[in-house]
Amino acid sequence: MDSAPTDADATRAQWDVFVSHASEDKDVTDPLVAGLTERGLRVWYDRTELRIGDSLRRKIDEGLARCRYGIVLLSHSFFAKDWPQIELDGLAAREIDGRKVILPVWHGLTYGDVVKYSPSLAGRLAAKTADGLKSVIDMILVEVADSAGESVLRPALSALEASDKETGREPSQADVPTIAGAGAPAPRSAQDVASRPEGGLDRHVDAETFASTAIEQLRRQDDIPLRLALDQIEVDAGALYSTGFAEELGNLLDRLTCLAAMFVRLRRAEWLDEILNRFEAIYAIPLHPGPVVQDVQAARLWLAIAERIESIGALAVRRRYWDAVQRITLLKTPGHDQYYPYLLRHVVVRSGHLGLLEPKDRKGVSLVTLAWAVAERLQCVRPDVPKSDERILDSICQFDVLAALAAIADHGEIDTRDFYTSFAYFFSHRTEPIIEQLLENPELRARIFPKPDAELAEALIQLNRLATGEGFRFSGWDGFSSRRILEFIRHHPGGTTR
Repeated sequence: MDSAPTDADATRAQWDVFVSHASEDKDVTDPLVAGLTERGLRVWYDRTELRIGDSLRRKIDEGLARCRYGIVLLSHSFFAKDWPQIELDGLAAREIDGRKVILPVWHGLTYGDVVKYSPSLAGRLAAKTADGLKSVIDMILVEVADSAGESVLRPALSALEASDKETGREPSQADVPTIAGAGAPAPRSAQDVASRPEGGLDRHVDAETFASTAIEQLRRQDDIPLRLALDQIEVDAGALYSTGFAEELGNLLDRLTCLAAMFVRLRRAEWLDEILNRFEAIYAIPLHPGPVVQDVQAARLWLAIAERIESIGALAVRRRYWDAVQRITLLKTPGHDQYYPYLLRHVVVRSGHLGLLEPKDRKGVSLVTLAWAVAERLQCVRPDVPKSDERILDSICQFDVLAALAAIADHGEIDTRDFYTSFAYFFSHRTEPIIEQLLENPELRARIFPKPDAELAEALIQLNRLATGEGFRFSGWDGFSSRRILEFIRHHPGGTTR
């Protein structure tokens, strides 16, 4: 997680901000610096700090080293010149241990432009001059105030008070907009974002803010921003995949993940289907123009999607949202793969063939372990439990076994091309509770395995056999021990635990 410069850093700092820019953009930086200075910030700016005879590099190095933050005005001119990018490298070198120093401001650039120039900067939240100079100034001011305290914030409030006296409005600290990430606006709540005149759904904000804002807009009966943003995410995913920008593509998938998790929580089936359809569309990107892909990049994309889908499915299990569990478990491989028709099986095969599921540090790597890591990283898929809670791993294992059973029932036979026992990497006590529910809960049974008891018993027998073999490799699955499950198997034709 990003963190602001420490108190010790602030004590050594001579300037609050350093302004890095191309000389062609001084029509923007001059009023920006003037506004920041009027608000009480100490600004390193070449026009005010450099004197005749000064060593240019020494003075700039001093500014870079002794500022709290670096405002970087990104533009076509900025990326066309070497010197501004040297300054950017200097600021980036200070971002150690997750510390945030760079505050990017986009000027005359689109997201696609920034991706082309610098994928790492495109992944950061950014202020935009298109939103107005005052907006940019206020956002920078509050970011610096967060680390510098009341002494910096006070001039800004004084300026607001002076303005408010003219309008007769009562001022408050809430009037100063907040900022999150590296220089981008992050309103205090989804309601604030959704209230923006332009609709407020910015696909470049963090995943959880994106999802919360979308929900707030839907609550206000406005689905247009979300539909447009989803279309753009799909387009961006294709562009990022083709250029190999895995981190930025992962950020897009996180936004879809948090949206899906929110729709699971709210039991909004139509919108959950919409998000799952987008996952499927992005999953299909490497399959064009042909169905045979052996590329590691493709398998990594598929694995990134599948691990997020498993984490969403686990949330649906904990929420007892069985319709959603059914929908997620039966996701089909795009392109109608005749050998591996179910997405969660297809990804294991393709990733396994390319070595992406090889054990690491003598520990097994599976969809379950990868989904577990997603849940630890994204709070949106574990809103009901802390990240250290064992119920997260339990529910992922339980979703995984339901996926296997659902594929068996859907296909009508037990075929290992339809499922994989990723749940077997862990002890059976984590998975057995959901099987017990399957035996007792008619609604769950109808959604996952609407077949006769004898077929379910046989499916459980075969899953137990396969899981035992897989679990042996990693000291995992140790066979059924639940009396309820064992009795069910014994009371039906072929009922043994072989």
